[in-house]
Amino acid sequence: MKEDNKESLLIIDKDPDSLRLYELIFRDLYILKFADNHQTAKKIIESNKTKVVIADSVQYFGSIVDCFSELKVDFPFLKFLIVTNFRDSQFVENAINKAGVYSFFTKPVEPHRIIVAVEKAIEQYNLESKQKELISSLQEKNDAYQLLLQRLSKEEKKFRTLYESRTEPTFIVCKKGRLLACNNAGQKFISNNSSLNKSFHFCLIEEIRKTFDDYLSVIGEAKSHKQQPVEFSINKEIYYFEINHVELQYDEQESFMIWLNDVSLQKEMEKKVLQSIIQTEEKERRRFSQELHDGIGPLLSTTKLYLQWFSRPDSKADKSVIISKAEETLEETIASLREISNNISPNVLLNFGLNTALKAFIDRIKAVSNINILYSNTVLERLNNEVEVTIYRLVGECVNNTIKHAKASEVSVQIDKSGDLLQVTYKDNGIGFNVEQGLSEIKGNGLVNMQSRVLSLGGSLNIESGINQGTKLTLNIKA
Repeated sequence: MKEDNKESLLIIDKDPDSLRLYELIFRDLYILKFADNHQTAKKIIESNKTKVVIADSVQYFGSIVDCFSELKVDFPFLKFLIVTNFRDSQFVENAINKAGVYSFFTKPVEPHRIIVAVEKAIEQYNLESKQKELISSLQEKNDAYQLLLQRLSKEEKKFRTLYESRTEPTFIVCKKGRLLACNNAGQKFISNNSSLNKSFHFCLIEEIRKTFDDYLSVIGEAKSHKQQPVEFSINKEIYYFEINHVELQYDEQESFMIWLNDVSLQKEMEKKVLQSIIQTEEKERRRFSQELHDGIGPLLSTTKLYLQWFSRPDSKADKSVIISKAEETLEETIASLREISNNISPNVLLNFGLNTALKAFIDRIKAVSNINILYSNTVLERLNNEVEVTIYRLVGECVNNTIKHAKASEVSVQIDKSGDLLQVTYKDNGIGFNVEQGLSEIKGNGLVNMQSRVLSLGGSLNIESGINQGTKLTLNIKA
């Protein structure tokens, strides 16, 4: 065996014959070191990483058991073999209990037996040393694991505290569709007989099941997603929410945490703001009507005077000057009309209601165009002023767009009411348009503003069209 691979073996003995015997037995197997006292033995063990010590209990100066006991303190895995001329049971018991002696040999020593004993002692040393390393490593890992568990426990407690204290209704749903948790705010959306780990669909109150089914199908297919506004009708009260979610691991299951942001107050404020805008617009239109009376009236009266002056046979004025003045006045009148004519609420709408105003408007259009307009209205009673104004403006905008762009020959306007739901349907047989592109290009007081008006009143406006397919608009609103 190469020297570099040999283990170190310490012999504590002073007898020359014994030392020569050990040389013969072990010289090819181990690197032999010799000592005759405790201090020398300790230094040799430290410097050579010795694992086994063989000592003669008689040849050692002092108590060999005490020597081994002291060495055991510094080298707990060190293995001791005692060679003795006699076997005293009290001595053996003391050596085992106090010093942990590994094995005893009585002289004369059999070489094969002591070689095997040393090999076994080294194996035992290596095994105990490795075992300690493993235990130490396991202890370190266990300490780290316990620390991680403590941190996880704190984080879980923090999560649960935040989760339970959320004012937003919050649900944790596994990807298989079972309800795993629901905070206090979410309990009002859970049916009375429901329990956890059941189908989320059947845990919810019936009014909102379809909304959540649709939402889960979207996020379950990993489609791109943003906050989704929804409207719930619960016990005849309308609630507006935005649904949000994040993915998380909950109870070792891939799950979604879904919560509802209540935007009812925000929606109500938006509605009030838009209603205020509509009311302000109507006030402005009335003001413009007054301006028409006060501004255009005098201009027309002036023009009338010029014409009367021109027609008098006794007039000595230059008639070309009169004509010029009259033309200037008419041009000013036309310019003023252009500025304010599209912003005036017709008195017929304010005084006689929607049906009469629409009939008058349609009759005027028929008189100056070749479009055949079919008008049907089963709602003869007066409606809320804001609803009447919105419908009148919508029909006017639609007719205006049809005349300008649609190249249509026929238009139909139909107004019906079922319960408290009012429906207005407008159709033409024109060339149609790309709805998404067309709406993005519309500016000013067009259909986009009409949509905002309708939404502010809690209604909906659906626009259907396509190239060479005509156009259909459907307005639904509570009257």
